Amino acid sequence: MNPESTVSENDAVITYEELVIWAENYAKELIGKECVAIMCDSEMAAAMSMLACFAADVTAVPISKRYGVNHYTRILKRLKPEWIITDCYGELKVIKLMTETIRFRKKACAYYVYIRNNRSAERSNDTRG
Repeated sequence: MNPESTVSENDAVITYEELVIWAENYAKELIGKECVAIMCDSEMAAAMSMLACFAADVTAVPISKRYGVNHYTRILKRLKPEWIITDCYGELKVIKLMTETIRFRKKACAYYVYIRNNRSAERSNDTRG
């Protein structure tokens, strides 16, 4: 492998060396997590997220919107990942999931993950921690 080779998508370009460094650094965000779903609009962001999961020794569950809502909802309900990595806010974010009920709705170009537990519902873009 040539570390100067590049991976690109649209206008984004990153060298293999930069990608490895990025994945190892982003892996720190995943410490202590066991299973993380990955649902990104960008295929490059999804691949980068998978590499970060591998670097963190975390089980990665790649989910494509092309699967269709029913299919990927079944995957998420069966595997019950506690976290999801998404780029629907313009940058990669790791978001906590509560998997009792998972619904997906399309709004503009991004999919929002709605999570409902026994008493309340919260949107995945809620930043209250």
